[in-house]
Amino acid sequence: MYQENQCRKGGIIVANDAQKQVYDNLLKRLIEGQFEEVIPLLFADLHPIKIEELTIEALLPPRRMDRVYLITTTTGKLILHLEIEVAPKGRGPTSRRMLVYHSLLLEKYNENDENIPILTYVLYPFSMPKGEPGVLEEFEREELLRFRHREVALRTLDAHLFTQAHAVPLYGLLPAMDGTSEELLKQAVEDMVEYYGSRGDTDHLRDELLCFQTLLKRAKRLPAVQIENVLRRVHMFDQLLEEDPWVQGYGDKRKAEGKAEGKAEATRQNIELVVQARFPDLEELMMDRLERMQDLEALQKMLVAMSTVQDKSKAQRYLLALQDEQ
Repeated sequence: MYQENQCRKGGIIVANDAQKQVYDNLLKRLIEGQFEEVIPLLFADLHPIKIEELTIEALLPPRRMDRVYLITTTTGKLILHLEIEVAPKGRGPTSRRMLVYHSLLLEKYNENDENIPILTYVLYPFSMPKGEPGVLEEFEREELLRFRHREVALRTLDAHLFTQAHAVPLYGLLPAMDGTSEELLKQAVEDMVEYYGSRGDTDHLRDELLCFQTLLKRAKRLPAVQIENVLRRVHMFDQLLEEDPWVQGYGDKRKAEGKAEGKAEATRQNIELVVQARFPDLEELMMDRLERMQDLEALQKMLVAMSTVQDKSKAQRYLLALQDEQ
């Protein structure tokens, strides 16, 4: 029976997966039943004074990276992982998230020990966190983990280097770079139109102009008057830009948001009128609550309550209770 649960590989007897699972379960049972006694004995050098058992579940939420590429170079293959951080949440959170991405890619593309390195780059169109990128984990002066990713900050790049190289596919990024000027950006628009127009490539021209326009408005590397002068040249292609599905979706979203905001404002005005007519002494309290409420459904409930509540004391209790809910 023992040999039936074994297999031969290259003349060596190896336990099968089922048998490995048995060993694994036995060892875990040995520890979990008396971890408070086992851990201090097995890891005496840690000198534990208190031990708390934590959950063993470590389910990762779905992770979607910005861009990942397999690149073959003269020295071998590598994975290029690119993340774009428009509004970084700080050095620590960003670096730890890059470490998670890096680990997932390292495991995924090295299942058979291919030894393909992962190079993680973070592109910052605007501001970037202070300090060195990466994660250093230590315990009692012992280095447990060191991870470092690379960074590209657009504001540190010289726009002239890209225009001199006629790197048109990157012109969409020029407004956020250093050394920009009204003349340089206007010429960049002309170059993009000529470059993509000669190829009949309206899709990439649209993408470049959208990125160019967005960064120009957000980065504000030029005085407002000069930005408007450049935008006037971009606006000549508004019809092309409006054909973009993202622009159409964004426009629809803005319209929907505007419609909802209009309904919310109308509901606020109705609440004010009702309270002023029925409970004028509660107007200040009511205005305080309204300033904190944005949700249309909550405002509608408040309107119904203020319209149907029977007396002032009940209306006051209702308004005071809103503070606890918020």
